[in-house]
Amino acid sequence: MKNIEELNKQIEADPQNSEYYYERAMYYYDILSQEEQTVDTPDTSDLALKDVNKAIELNPDNALYHELKGDLYMSIDDYEQAQDSYMKSIKLNPESKTVYKKLFSLYVKSDDQEQTIENCTKVIELAPDNYLSYVLRSLCYVKFQQHEQAIKDSTKAIELNPDDYDAYSIRSSCCFNLKQYEHAVEDYTKAIELAPDDSLYYGTLYNNRGTCYFEL
Repeated sequence: MKNIEELNKQIEADPQNSEYYYERAMYYYDILSQEEQTVDTPDTSDLALKDVNKAIELNPDNALYHELKGDLYMSIDDYEQAQDSYMKSIKLNPESKTVYKKLFSLYVKSDDQEQTIENCTKVIELAPDNYLSYVLRSLCYVKFQQHEQAIKDSTKAIELNPDDYDAYSIRSSCCFNLKQYEHAVEDYTKAIELAPDDSLYYGTLYNNRGTCYFEL
């Protein structure tokens, strides 16, 4: 990684290059959790936000810039601004699985079911043809134990992307909670077929399917 002197020099040499401001914002973001702030020094998050805002000013259509802005707001617990930035990132790049995961990590903090589902619906409106938006809302339905609604959304996600093992896994867990064990076994089996061997919860899928067999 470039040091701060190098980052400063490249901005001085080309102050209209958005990537340079993004790189410096990333530098500040990387050290944000490590730096000990004092009253006499600017807050690193402020410096990072200033740079990422400049990058967005120069190139407003770069999804990564908005994603970083969301990360920065998350780091200072400004969830409303973080959501706004992540949504802008999704609008520019609906295929970014990482941003959907970050939105879920934001929504899982909320106990306001109505507002959370409303926010998820807004994401679907931004990317109505992307399976990830339905996976996101289905996960939020699961959080609030709305299993039938989660099944509807995970089914829609599967229609849009039949190879997504996450959607099958979500639907199978919902079927299990509704005591629809045969359907749960079918979906766990499909999730196992699709999930990579190194998936973090590959073993969990087998274990959950075994539990379903026990209930049959």
